[in-house]
Formats: sequence, structure tokens, C-alpha cells
Amino acid sequence: MIKIDFKWDHKVEKKLFIFFRKIAFSIFNNKKIDTGYSNLMKIFVDYSVSFEKKFKKIKNTDVKKHMEIAIKQIKEIKEWQNNLNNYVKENKEKNDLKDKLRNNAKFRARNMLGNYYKDFLKEIVADESEFFEWNTMGDERVRPTHEARDGVIYNWDNAEIIPGEEPGCRCWATVYFLDTKEEIENINQNS
Repeated sequence: MIKIDFKWDHKVEKKLFIFFRKIAFSIFNNKKIDTGYSNLMKIFVDYSVSFEKKFKKIKNTDVKKHMEIAIKQIKEIKEWQNNLNNYVKENKEKNDLKDKLRNNAKFRARNMLGNYYKDFLKEIVADESEFFEWNTMGDERVRPTHEARDGVIYNWDNAEIIPGEEPGCRCWATVYFLDTKEEIENINQNS
């Protein structure tokens, strides 16, 4: 049995936050910037490919699949950018607008990374594995419903939700790659 932790990556979340903050403040300051969607694509794809390398040989990595998942997120980001543009136009005179934009960029970074993480788990990892263990950050911000899942082993097909699926979720999966029928039976008995 191979057991791999796909822990939450705070460095990637910070890169996304910087990206979203840059967009938000360019809209606020009414400045045109190079949005850099190709850089964003690289951040997402590098993130998930590095995870996939933990359980697959590099030559078997389907980068196109990772790019499809990233494109889905980038479409959502473009929609957020349009909505943000309209919001800023309507609320330009508010004193706390900069703080709201910064907070929104922070939440957006966490949420987009969670969405991407969830899609990566569902569309790439679940094809290679049957089970995962739910893990939380273990801090005061963990939702009670997620805290109750901490340490529980789930089958990908039967899990109601998976880490990263709910807005702002920072939970992560330990994925089990089982080799024998006995290992599968042992996991089934414990889940």
C-alpha cells in the first residue's frame, strides 16, 4: 500500500492571493494591466502535476487533463473579474472598499485553490485510488462538520463531499493506493 498526503499548499494560495489582489486593485485604480492568465495556468498546472508525480511516473502524466481543470478555474476567475469590475464601479466612493477588495482577493484565492484541488482529486486521483482519509488544518477555523470527518477514511464514490469542495475549505486528503485485495478489505472494515 502506498499512502500519500496531498497537503494544502499555502505557498500556492499566497501566489493566487497576490494575483487576485493585483487584479482587484487594478480595477479599483482603473488601470489596465496584463492579467497574466498564462502565469495563472502555470501555477495551477504545476501544483497538480507535482502532486501527480508523487504516485505516477512523469511520462504517464496527462498534462492536458491538468490544463482542462485549470481552464475551468480560469473561466470562473474571468467571471469573478467581470463581477468585481461592476461592483467597484457601483461602490467606488465607499471608504472601506480597499479592505473589502483585499478580503475578497484572499477568499477568492483560497476558494479557487480549493476548487482546483477538488477537481484534481475527483478527475485524476480518484481514477487511480479507491480511498482517501479526510484531514483538517486542526485550527479554530475548521468547520464542525469537517472536524467530524478528520481522520475518517472514505471511498471516492461514496463520499458526500471531498476536501476543497466547500467554499473556503482548507482540508486535504491522504490518498491510499492499495495493491492487494486484503488491503482493500482492511480499509473497508475501517471506513
